[in-house]
Parts: sequence; C-alpha cells; structure tokens
Amino acid sequence: MKFLKYSLLVLVLAIAADFCLVSALKEDASATYISETIEPNEDYSYTSYMNKTKESQQSYYNMDTYTTITNPCPKCVIAVKFQKNDGDHCERAVVQGQTVYAQLTSFALPGKYRIGLRRSDLTLVTTYTFGLWTWNA
Repeated sequence: MKFLKYSLLVLVLAIAADFCLVSALKEDASATYISETIEPNEDYSYTSYMNKTKESQQSYYNMDTYTTITNPCPKCVIAVKFQKNDGDHCERAVVQGQTVYAQLTSFALPGKYRIGLRRSDLTLVTTYTFGLWTWNA
C-alpha cells in the first residue's frame, strides 16, 4: 500500500512539473520549426506573428530542402523575409545547411515579427523546406 501511495505521489508531481514546463515554454518562446511546401512561382508563405520580448538577433537555419525530383537539393535557394508588424522587412537568401540573420539593427528590438519563405531561384517543380526560426535567442 505504501508503494502505491508513493507511486501515485510521484505521478502527480511529474504531471504538475510537465504542465508548468509547457506553460513556461509557451510564455517565453524563442524559436519555432517551419515546414513549407512551395509551389513554383509562389509568393511568400508567412508564419503568424510572434511576440519578441528580448533584444537579440533573429535567424533562420535551413535544415532540409528538397524537390519532387532532387532529394536533397543543396543548390535550391530559399528567400527568407523577416517582417515586422509595421511592414518593415529584411530579405535574405539561404540554401540547405546555412543560417541567415536579420541584418537590420531594428530587428533585434522587441516587437511583433513573422517570417516568410519562398523559392528564390527559377523552378518548375514543388519545393519542400524545413528550418528553425529563432527570434528570442
């Protein structure tokens, strides 16, 4: 009976700790994974706006890019647009395995931001890309 009580106590504490950890991560998020399917000649596809609370440089790391005929696609160029909610933006280009940074100093300041992705070079096939956007590093 004692074993059952202690087991139940440990289970309740583990659930409470997990809930607190998930809540804390949501309140002060710092990065998000982005997976996009980009059709040929498609314009930017955007994330929702994120609340940046720290003064830090934003970055996007392209983890994987491939097409319907080339997997992986190390020469597929992905255009990355860091954008503020006032419309100001900073555009960069990245290939698989590279990281790009929002170079404008104002993009390090707290505020609401989103990121957009599209295929930068000419293509006739669908492109798939997966990366990590960090805004509160």
